[in-house]
Amino acid sequence: MKKALLITLIALMSCMLMTTALAADFTIPEEYVKHVSYDEIQPGIVVGGDDALKNTPTFASGTTEIKFWGWAVVAESDIAGFSYSVNGGEKKTDASFKAETEQGVVDAAAGVVGGEYVSRFRVTVPVSEGTQLVRVFVDLENGDSEVFWIAEVTVGEPSEYVDGGSGTEPTDPEDAADPEDPTEPEDPADPETPPQTGDANAIFAVAAAGIVLTALIKKKVAA
Repeated sequence: MKKALLITLIALMSCMLMTTALAADFTIPEEYVKHVSYDEIQPGIVVGGDDALKNTPTFASGTTEIKFWGWAVVAESDIAGFSYSVNGGEKKTDASFKAETEQGVVDAAAGVVGGEYVSRFRVTVPVSEGTQLVRVFVDLENGDSEVFWIAEVTVGEPSEYVDGGSGTEPTDPEDAADPEDPTEPEDPADPETPPQTGDANAIFAVAAAGIVLTALIKKKVAA
């Protein structure tokens, strides 16, 4: 009985750890971006306000290319273009990603609070079999980029992937060169940054397993 309980607990821990490891963070910074119309992921997906379709779209096996279609409103700097990355890899761009913006979109963007510039986008992304994390960025004329669409795209059967991160943290050259604002090496962990949900779940699972295992060992010794 005790052995069966232990095996069940280990299996539960494995499932929890795998689930949290694969969980993607769809949070966008919204520093420059004031509004995004998530219209379609072509071929075949009309988002229509459905977060599941926007964040975790699936495509038939054999699909090699998808297109993110919509429009974005930003502030502070005009839009130079758009780009994408897959699994945190190198950002890639093309002039065609910035599509013609029709008058209806311009009129709609005028009602966005804080918005100054608007553009249509049609970002073409090559995809492969399995699951991959795609980030779509708006590239600004001031040299900064900001991610505004994050999608965990699956072609055919889902699979694990390794995400290298967004790699878009803009480096402020004034801060980087300011000798009066050094990086404190003795404080590598930012106390204001809470642990990821996946990390907390994993810690909880391991702690629970330890408690149960300790109880089983005590019972065995007592017997």
